[in-house]
Amino acid sequence: MEEHDIISQDQHRTESYQKMKKILDTIHDRFINDSLSDTSLDWSEFYEFYQSYRSIMKNKKDLSDKEKKTVQKQWEDMLMSKRKTIGELFDITADKRKSNPARVSEKNKPFLSNNGYKILTEKGILDVLLDQYHEDQQQRDIINEFS
Repeated sequence: MEEHDIISQDQHRTESYQKMKKILDTIHDRFINDSLSDTSLDWSEFYEFYQSYRSIMKNKKDLSDKEKKTVQKQWEDMLMSKRKTIGELFDITADKRKSNPARVSEKNKPFLSNNGYKILTEKGILDVLLDQYHEDQQQRDIINEFS
């Protein structure tokens, strides 16, 4: 009987995890979309460079080792620049979420304290989710399983 209980609990945990994953995926997607939509981030330079990079790399056998390293370094620099910009946009979105007066505990302590995308992985995100789903008891029950 005990083995059956363990298997049953494990199955329930797996089902709950899948449901919770959907909830977390939604909040992650919303965070990314909010971060990137609040800006006029210009991707044209990146796109042009990417097209050039692809073209060059198709013919990389024609390049010297030094030229390959130069092109690779330029590509990595471009990626790092865009990642930095996106990280800054994530920080702005996180700051907005952290400063939301509706996202505080009974002790007036903010649920979220980390920076950037890390707010999505801190314990307080569960409290935010409980607040967001205040009218959906089924979703709240799932979230509470992970609190």
